[in-house]
Amino acid sequence: MAMIRSEPNRKSKSFLRLSSASTFAMATFLAIPSPISAQQSPVPPAGTDAAPAKEADASTEIVVTGSRIARRDYVASSPIVTQNQESIEATGRVNIESAMNQLPQFVPAEGETSNPLGGGGRATLDLRGLGPSRTLVLLDGRRLPTSSAFNVVDVNIIPNALVESVEVISGGASAVYGSDAIAGVVNFKTRKRMNGIELDAQSGISDKGDAAQYNASITAGTSFANGRGSIMASGSYTRRDELLGRDRRFYDLAVPSGNFPGSVVNFGANRPSQAVVDRVFGSYGVAAGSVPTTSILSFNDDGTLLARVNGINSKLGAGYGLAAGSLVQYSAAENTIVSAQDRYSGFGRASFDVSPNITAYAQVLYTFSRSENATNYPTFIPNGTAPTTNPFIPQDLRTILASRAQPNAPFIIGKRFVETPKRYYVNPFHEFQALAGIRGNLGSDTTFDIYASHGRTTINEELTSAVQLSRVQELLNAPDGGRSICAGGYNPFGVANSLATSAACVDYITTPLFSRTVVDQDVIEGSVSGKLFKLPAGDIRYSLSAGYRKNRYDFRPDVLFAPIPGRTNADLANTQPSFPTSGSTSVKEIAGELLVPVLKDSFVAESLNLSLGYRYSKYQYGGGVSTYKAEADWTIRPGFLLRGGFEHAIRAPNVGELFSAPTGVQVTIGVAPTSGDPCDSRYTNRTTAIRTLCLATGFPAGALDGFVNSANVVSTTVTGNKDLQPEVAETYTAGVVLSPKFSHPLFAHLTLSVDYYNISVDKAISVLPASSVINKCFNLDGSNPNYDPSNIFCSLMQRDRLSGSLTNINTPYFNLGGFKTSGIDIQFDARWNLSDLGIAENAGTLTLNTVATRLSKFEVQLLRDQPVQDFAGTIGNGFFPRWRALTSLTYARGGFSIGGRWRHYASLKNSTSVTAPASPSAGTVSYDVFDLVTRARVTSHIEFRGGINNVADQSPLIVGGQAGTTDASVYDIIGRSFYLGAKVTF
Repeated sequence: MAMIRSEPNRKSKSFLRLSSASTFAMATFLAIPSPISAQQSPVPPAGTDAAPAKEADASTEIVVTGSRIARRDYVASSPIVTQNQESIEATGRVNIESAMNQLPQFVPAEGETSNPLGGGGRATLDLRGLGPSRTLVLLDGRRLPTSSAFNVVDVNIIPNALVESVEVISGGASAVYGSDAIAGVVNFKTRKRMNGIELDAQSGISDKGDAAQYNASITAGTSFANGRGSIMASGSYTRRDELLGRDRRFYDLAVPSGNFPGSVVNFGANRPSQAVVDRVFGSYGVAAGSVPTTSILSFNDDGTLLARVNGINSKLGAGYGLAAGSLVQYSAAENTIVSAQDRYSGFGRASFDVSPNITAYAQVLYTFSRSENATNYPTFIPNGTAPTTNPFIPQDLRTILASRAQPNAPFIIGKRFVETPKRYYVNPFHEFQALAGIRGNLGSDTTFDIYASHGRTTINEELTSAVQLSRVQELLNAPDGGRSICAGGYNPFGVANSLATSAACVDYITTPLFSRTVVDQDVIEGSVSGKLFKLPAGDIRYSLSAGYRKNRYDFRPDVLFAPIPGRTNADLANTQPSFPTSGSTSVKEIAGELLVPVLKDSFVAESLNLSLGYRYSKYQYGGGVSTYKAEADWTIRPGFLLRGGFEHAIRAPNVGELFSAPTGVQVTIGVAPTSGDPCDSRYTNRTTAIRTLCLATGFPAGALDGFVNSANVVSTTVTGNKDLQPEVAETYTAGVVLSPKFSHPLFAHLTLSVDYYNISVDKAISVLPASSVINKCFNLDGSNPNYDPSNIFCSLMQRDRLSGSLTNINTPYFNLGGFKTSGIDIQFDARWNLSDLGIAENAGTLTLNTVATRLSKFEVQLLRDQPVQDFAGTIGNGFFPRWRALTSLTYARGGFSIGGRWRHYASLKNSTSVTAPASPSAGTVSYDVFDLVTRARVTSHIEFRGGINNVADQSPLIVGGQAGTTDASVYDIIGRSFYLGAKVTF
């Protein structure tokens, strides 16, 4: 099914249209529970009357994420936070990553607001800001298929309708689950059995009538063969409408990448006569000397010239303005700020008791997800040239060109291709996994589980309208201006002329591009667990497992992505070169865990347990490595638990890091005067030493004075490295859980948990960020105090030989330095029965829940011999607030409840306060968003839910000091929005 793109001002049509007034009226009568709960807490999720999971029947053993050993007491040595299905629904979002990212342990990664230049469409999770490749995502304790060469899981594949709860353990878990679990594990637990049919639907829309989201699902299940077998299936459809920058006033003044005002002319070192420039601009009434010969010139629609610096003689009007003293086009209106998505999901599971002690099971899941991202209009990068014979050259420009030292030489021309269709990156994902296995009981409390799975992700990415630079150059060089090639020829001089380009010429210079990615994953794993022998404090329990896993990756880009021979760029505007890439990795593993009860019912402890784990992994690349853990939980007395542990974890290099062929990626570096290229004449601290270094590293001497960098992005070339070694991490946790038992009803249901975490990663696998290469070459962080042009970081940069613009930065994968982060997680739960407080009979309950994180440090060391930089409390190069909290207060009575949620982020400095402390960009103030969430259980079979997100319509904050620039994954760009959902069971 093809996706329908949103028209500029078209209001979204939903199957349930909501107006502000009607939604608010409905919301006041509906209800919702609290978003989170700790597994150790005896307080049930806020807004519910159910007992907590801990208080399940004592005969039931439960497997908690972070261990393969089932325990009856449901107490984990590591801090675990749980979300249930109702709490996910409470966010009003139809994509699960948006709900999870509201927890303070997560830093937003790819999702609905990410808009990369290609490769989008995924939804990923990132614990502690250590990266999605260091966060392991599981479904019922088993690995999901990966969606890229970098072993990241696209959580779009998870069947939302079947998710019963989500358990999050933040901190290393490699000893239990293997590689990729350095930051922790997110385990989605699904319902195991179902008898009946469940229909669920939800619709949401902003108060501006756009940003609509819809979701509908049907789930059915039944038992057969007298209860020996069961089968369950679920299907769902999700739709998310596109939101463009033009739909939000915040983006009116945003400066996009490649900010040419239509088209520009750069003279480079072949400069014109100052007298001639003065005479031409003097005819416009501009004072002599106002436009130096180093100026970049552009064009008004009447054919007159303008100077880009300070916008002298600009007549371009709306849509253009000054940024850092330079005229730019505010084309962010054409960018996607919330990507459109259509998603179809299917899930099936069956099990059958072959005998009283053996059960065979199988499941299959398939998701088709198609997203679209628009990224304004491409620009002519690297700069092209036009000959003086071009017939479309305006007369005033021709006069200036004739005064150059070499009057007949071609001149540099830059261009924004406003005449072409807007670029859409279309990303259809086909994700599939089939799994089958047997589990059973071997007697003497010994159980086993053996399964095999195969997963495949196929991505057929399309770039709808790429511009071929060679064809543009052909038209520019044609003596007749290209009239003999396409109707009317090609006039690039000015916006009006560009927009008048014929359809034939547009078709001649543009082409769609198609690339295909296939990622396969095969897993075979078996485990056995049970009791070894009995100690005075209880049974020693164990778990043993062994497994084999293989990942394969194959990438086939369009042939036009190949670089031009002898150049670093492809024959495409704003599109980076790529090569075919393929490779595979495999690992064989054995692992074991022990749960040792040390004390029970003694005078020093109600219980004291020790948990030990070890895993040996033999990687095809990286060799043999060991991971291990030691954890303890000590219940001193009922309601007073101490816990903590240590884990030595690893992350093996993935297929992408090992085998990536040279691949072009565009990254943002910012613009002068506080960021971007230090060779820019507007750069605040362009000292004599920096100027000398610019010349020594390839900048053309005649072009340096007056140089203005024309784009805030730079091309980088990423390459794989087969010599990579596994990352090594060490995690420490220590915490206390207080759940005192007081007789007074005011204090009867209180729980407080405080947990310290410390995660350090050594030999981190990464590419050098382009901005870091620039900062280190030009000594902005003290890395090159002698301004040595032979510095390793300077050698990674390449410049255009005519204009001096940065054309490429090489960024290969290396085992670089590392990360170190630490902080404190705090959770407080309270519930009050208002009847017990004497208010009235059947007065209902009031629940309060707060989960917060205090970040102490987030240290990054790019190279082992480089200084350590602490990004805690900054935004720009990540999102690392000192304080982040999510709080809910809910009133419930019977089947009805209503509550409020408060999301809080502390104020932040800009990351340039760390990377370029001499000239940092502006930071952000604290940010608070309030939501109203409600639910009503009308009958035992019918339930409604609804809410208002961002009730106060809090605007996003400016990040980096530039108007219209924010972090859309952090700050709310949609604004006030409403949702309404219903669930019916049969």
